[in-house]
Amino acid sequence: MGCKVGPDKSVPSFSGDPTWKSYTERQTDLRYNACWWKDFNDPILDQLVDQAICSNPDLKEAAFRVIESRARFGVAVAERFPELRGTGEYSYRKISGNSSPFSLLSQDSFPLYSLGFTTAWQLDFWGKFRRVAEAAHAEIHVAENDRAAVLLTLQSDVASAYITIRSIETRIGVAKENLELQRQVLDAVEQRIVAGLVGAIDAEQAKTNLLALEATIPALYVALEQSENRLSVLLGVPPRDLRSEWGTTSQIPFPINELLMGLPADLVRRRPDILATEQKLAAETARVGVAIADLYPQLSLTGTISVDSTDVGALFTSPSLAHDIGPAFSWNLFNFGNVLNQIEGQEAKVNQAIWSYRSTVLSAIQEVEDALVAYEQEQRRVELLNQAEASAMRAVNLAQRNYSRGLTRYQTVLDSLRSRLSIQDQQVVAKTTLALQRIALYQALGGGWECDPNVVDVEPMIFEPGLLQDPSF
Repeated sequence: MGCKVGPDKSVPSFSGDPTWKSYTERQTDLRYNACWWKDFNDPILDQLVDQAICSNPDLKEAAFRVIESRARFGVAVAERFPELRGTGEYSYRKISGNSSPFSLLSQDSFPLYSLGFTTAWQLDFWGKFRRVAEAAHAEIHVAENDRAAVLLTLQSDVASAYITIRSIETRIGVAKENLELQRQVLDAVEQRIVAGLVGAIDAEQAKTNLLALEATIPALYVALEQSENRLSVLLGVPPRDLRSEWGTTSQIPFPINELLMGLPADLVRRRPDILATEQKLAAETARVGVAIADLYPQLSLTGTISVDSTDVGALFTSPSLAHDIGPAFSWNLFNFGNVLNQIEGQEAKVNQAIWSYRSTVLSAIQEVEDALVAYEQEQRRVELLNQAEASAMRAVNLAQRNYSRGLTRYQTVLDSLRSRLSIQDQQVVAKTTLALQRIALYQALGGGWECDPNVVDVEPMIFEPGLLQDPSF
């Protein structure tokens, strides 16, 4: 009915470079699984992500915000249609004898019974209510994409927490392995002391190195427990012993597949935060039309039909029928300053949304570029540490062999053991960092976008109310 005043939605075009600054040629033909955490090929991680999706409180809250936005849209749509209300009244009235110089009624007090219906319909000539509904519809998409952003962050946090736990377990294993090696070295030193081949200082140095290494393990257990507690909260349960449910495997998972990047322009169709900002722009643009519509006259149709009687027995007879039907007209003729300022303020909000959209896109591209360069360089670091670890192991074996032959001092053995432990620990940390940076890259890219048809989509955009359970432990 009628026209729609105000501008229509217009999304700023993407004008960035068509390729990634840090994108290397060896990545161009690589495939990607939309359920990106499955690339780590770890059934436990798959189970944890599924559990978090079902139970995480933040995700539940975001789902209810979607339901709320849908309800608000329903309210906005209903404003476009006529309103019908039933009315009923009983009153006992007394007319004042001093209110008039003569009496118009035969009695000064009487009961009054009334039943009827009233209706009102503001005609949407200028599209005001359609613009309100348009803005509400955009807010649904904002809530949906906000929920998708929460989901992506949740998946990333669960994967990061799990990898961190596996990393600490591996570091504890490395420390215990080196602890056992240093106990063997200490036994060998004590045997040489008994044989009179070396002095007691070698044994004290070996004990010092052994105890110093053993002292690092409690701190690792503290970090392990804290990481497990964090993961429990992400799963929507109180902190508990999750590792006892997983078994004894303590390897750091790493993706078995390489990554297909896509182009920078793909981010605007993929990242939930960009899509949410785009829909916020659409909502603010629609509200400009709502403000402009107040410049024009408003026409409403109103009506009342009822039966009124002082005698309840005669209430439903034809003489008791009453009605009042007709159009109503209103126009803010002397309030244009207020309306014009409302329009100007809303247009300013649209411009804010435009620049917020552009800022979000630029920040997204920066996050991808940062994640890419960090991931590339960490790969190189892992390769170098792998080579260094092999060299450190050879140095330990040579130092022990030369020491047993009396060809070198014990300090050389200690230095080689410390160097090997340090490199092994760095190696574990670097592998962990590489896996976490891979997760950061997945998150920066907006999660999954090229879904394998054989992979079940675990990211529905909307939770149906029947799927939501009351939160409980």
